[in-house]
Amino acid sequence: MHVSRTVRSLVVLAVVLLFGLAAVPAAAIQIDPCDCEVEDAVAFAADDAMRLTASQRRKAERVHLPWGMPVAAASADNEVLLHSEHYVLAYDGDLRTPLWGAYRLTAADVSFDLDRTECFRIDPRLDAEVRSDCDDYEEPVFDRGHVVPSDAMSRSLEAMINTYVFSNMTPQHANFNRFLWQQLERYVREWAEQHNEIFVITGAVFDRDGDGVRDPDDEAVRMSTGGVAVASHFYKIVLHEGPAGRIEAIAFVIPHNNDRITGDARDPFLMECVRSIDEIESLTGIDFSPEMDSLREMFVEQSKARRLWFRESIVDR
Repeated sequence: MHVSRTVRSLVVLAVVLLFGLAAVPAAAIQIDPCDCEVEDAVAFAADDAMRLTASQRRKAERVHLPWGMPVAAASADNEVLLHSEHYVLAYDGDLRTPLWGAYRLTAADVSFDLDRTECFRIDPRLDAEVRSDCDDYEEPVFDRGHVVPSDAMSRSLEAMINTYVFSNMTPQHANFNRFLWQQLERYVREWAEQHNEIFVITGAVFDRDGDGVRDPDDEAVRMSTGGVAVASHFYKIVLHEGPAGRIEAIAFVIPHNNDRITGDARDPFLMECVRSIDEIESLTGIDFSPEMDSLREMFVEQSKARRLWFRESIVDR
């Protein structure tokens, strides 16, 4: 049975008044679930699992970002890295939305058949003044869109529900989120099966004026219910390293609107959205592979995929 946020807050307050603040774990005070399908204790434990030590953060970077931590533009401000065992995220406190999320995905990861389990809640690692929360998304226009998708994290319940923290959420138009974007995420999981191991970086673009560079934060369109910025486009970069060390990449920049693109129109449209990594770096101001050797980086980032990977083997859904 789900309990309303108001009731949960009153319960926590009552415990504080009766037994004192020290009797209530910090996570219990911070958690503020709006739609959560697990018991509070499970959500608290998942929150604690995101509080990594320095050595655990370095390990997460090695696992999910083998070519180095993406480097933000020199003008970047109020951005924070959020590490978990299962992915690494860059969050912008001014835009109150993630800029990118990176994760390693293997064939074994996508072989698990864990039912989708939701637990939308605040990220306890962020200060209240910069984090987004349930109330920000209490409006009818946008879906709560994942940057790191929950379906890619079916390896465990902890991994899955830790994609439902609001630091990993971004406003997405319903038709964008539920059709074209969802299908691209399915393709990515299929590519993980085909390649055995891939690395994915997904993020938001803020370029409303179309000049090819990131807009100032104060010019971003915001949701009506709060300060969460709405992206003009979303990008997805997928990388695979073959046995001989050759790196293949496919990357997309997709306009964010409420167009419903399905069926035979989908794949041609995705091909129109294929970009080089260099183009995405120009749009975002981010260097995505700072530790890749220069010659290989030049080849990988300047190349542009000519077809959808292994598309002929994918069954339309």
